[in-house]
Amino acid sequence: MSPILWSAAVSKSGAANYRTMTSLPDIADQFLSARTTKFVRAVKRSVYSFLYPLYQKSVGWHFDRKWGTETTQIVEHQKDNGDPLRLTAVQYEPTSPKLFHKMMHSLNCMPEELSFFDVGCGKGRCLLMATTYSFRRIVGIEFAPELVAVAENNVTRFQARHPSEIKIEIVSMDAAQYNFPDEDAVIFFFNPFTEEIMVKVLDNIRRSSRTTKQRYIVYNNAVLAHLLGNPKEFSLVVDARSFSIFKMIL
Repeated sequence: MSPILWSAAVSKSGAANYRTMTSLPDIADQFLSARTTKFVRAVKRSVYSFLYPLYQKSVGWHFDRKWGTETTQIVEHQKDNGDPLRLTAVQYEPTSPKLFHKMMHSLNCMPEELSFFDVGCGKGRCLLMATTYSFRRIVGIEFAPELVAVAENNVTRFQARHPSEIKIEIVSMDAAQYNFPDEDAVIFFFNPFTEEIMVKVLDNIRRSSRTTKQRYIVYNNAVLAHLLGNPKEFSLVVDARSFSIFKMIL
């Protein structure tokens, strides 16, 4: 090989080695940055999972202290008491006021033209918060007698401090057997039961929609949203991180 070609080859090889050597710190930095980012994200998730329940409880205690109610304590349904409905029920957990009002403000409708139904209303916090809006009437449906008793007491205490002309009705029964009235409505769910019951409730909602013009399903923690996936029946109008809103195609 001529001196010129040899020199060029050495120069080219040296440049390649130099680029490799100079890129190694960059690779190391990227690797460490990725590891650091994952670590920071893991720490954030851990902190959030620890602090968020405490935040929710503090907000709930403030709500209950203000209105003389008890809506904050989570309730697990006893699965071994012989009641088959309890096998299909999900624990009672209240909706935060901030999230509830965010969902209501996301509705593109006139509340005074609609009724409000909370399916699986538990202790009734959403029923109480719904009085902030001008719904024609407010109805809660709950199968567990112990929760119905608490909800009724909460309604009495709330109305003593916050008189309203809007009627709050609590129906004590299996939601799968409830016949929805044929009227325009907002129907609220917070993941109250298993898919087996949800299918039946949605069938009842469909059957009762004979002359209605507006029906919205507000679904907090929409784990069974696929049941509302038929675009010929339901239109997804809001798809937020923690909730979904569907409008029935009538």
